[in-house]
Amino acid sequence: MNSPISDKEIHDALERARQTPFGFARIELGTSPSRFVMCCQPVPSPIQRHPEWELISMISGKVEVVLFGSNLTETERHLLDASNPVFEIPGDTVHSVTAVTAAVFLEVKPGESRPLFFNK
Repeated sequence: MNSPISDKEIHDALERARQTPFGFARIELGTSPSRFVMCCQPVPSPIQRHPEWELISMISGKVEVVLFGSNLTETERHLLDASNPVFEIPGDTVHSVTAVTAAVFLEVKPGESRPLFFNK
């Protein structure tokens, strides 16, 4: 993407997120590393695992990142917002990212961009 993201694009993505089962929609920025703006609504988040690290940098709103151990016991909980805006999720870590309020954040992962997927 070579142009700024407009307020309308973010608003539209937040509306799309409101209509998805897990409350997420994204605006693609580029690949390798994959970069996108994630827009999310406050709904229960699925637990997921990505083989590589993930970097989250808040733009607006609040999200909660929960990390889980090998037996799916919660090991860490982090609230991300304007006062605590950046968090790196270690690779191969089971985690969830849940919007506390409508939220927008930049997410960066190594490798090619992949479609959104969630473990069930």
